[in-house]
Amino acid sequence: MLPVLDALGWDCWNAQEVTPQFALRGGQVDYCLRDADSNRNLALIEVKRTGTELAGHQEQLLRYGFDEGVPLAALTDGRIWWLYLATENVRWEQRRFFSIEFSRDEQVAARAATDLERFLSRQAVVGGGALEAAKSEFANRERERLVTAALPTAWKQVLSDPDGLLIDLVADAVREEAGHRPSREAVHQFLLGNLRQEPSRTPVLEPHRQRRAQRTFLLPNEQLVEAGQQLPPTADFKDTRPVAFWLDGVRHRVDLWREVLTEVCDELDRTNTNFTEIALRLKGRSRHYFSRSRHDFKEEPAQLANGLFTDITLNANSTVRRTVSVLEAVRGRGGTDSFRIEIR
Repeated sequence: MLPVLDALGWDCWNAQEVTPQFALRGGQVDYCLRDADSNRNLALIEVKRTGTELAGHQEQLLRYGFDEGVPLAALTDGRIWWLYLATENVRWEQRRFFSIEFSRDEQVAARAATDLERFLSRQAVVGGGALEAAKSEFANRERERLVTAALPTAWKQVLSDPDGLLIDLVADAVREEAGHRPSREAVHQFLLGNLRQEPSRTPVLEPHRQRRAQRTFLLPNEQLVEAGQQLPPTADFKDTRPVAFWLDGVRHRVDLWREVLTEVCDELDRTNTNFTEIALRLKGRSRHYFSRSRHDFKEEPAQLANGLFTDITLNANSTVRRTVSVLEAVRGRGGTDSFRIEIR
């Protein structure tokens, strides 16, 4: 870790600037980054062995940061970095504002190095730029979270409004298709029936496509798709990074491929009472995809919101295929119709 901090501009030989095994009330963290001139603690860093599941180590680190008033915190296994605003007055699970993952791919590694320098370089941290950038990222993420949470309720309200604009839009579309305009009551009853029968299946609200692309990707049907668009789960995701996934018209921001699988599972569990039963039956050639015990996996698994554990050592394409299997098992044929993935 010291070579990384040295590359970020920190004087690792000065204990007043980089303090290892920094003592706090109730424990210690691996490193504290400080401003030696003002004697301020600026960032806490906890380092775990490569491959360690970081999720189980977040709460303690963030409690230390909150109690000590240290604004920035980082949790890393050397390859993956999770960055936090430790003093934000929200639940500790919501304080992560950014994730960085290093890869053998040169472009991905270069972007990861740039992000790490933006948030943890000495110049940025001591000068205040890192905290300003962190707060901006946090605000964007919190805004997306609030909007995502509000979308299902807003959609239900639109469907159930007998005098709403949606009634006219559907009626106009029916007239174009059938040559006859339905009554407002007929459209309203149709929408109410759709709302009662399939509350989780809302029309996909496509984001605006980016006009300029930095990369293109070749799909199986030989269509070129611009980076930043939503890709279907049949695409090749090798050497890419996810930005978000779309499910039932709702955008879910992610930073890592493993989060695509775990957050889709959490969403299915939230909207399907039989998810756990179905998930526990899913298996590959040699082992089940999910288990109630973490010890059923060779590597440290991820824990879902419902307590199940699942393997997260898969590559990008394997993760997407696993996610598709879960969606189709829970929703049946066509279960991935509204599932799309945004990539960088």
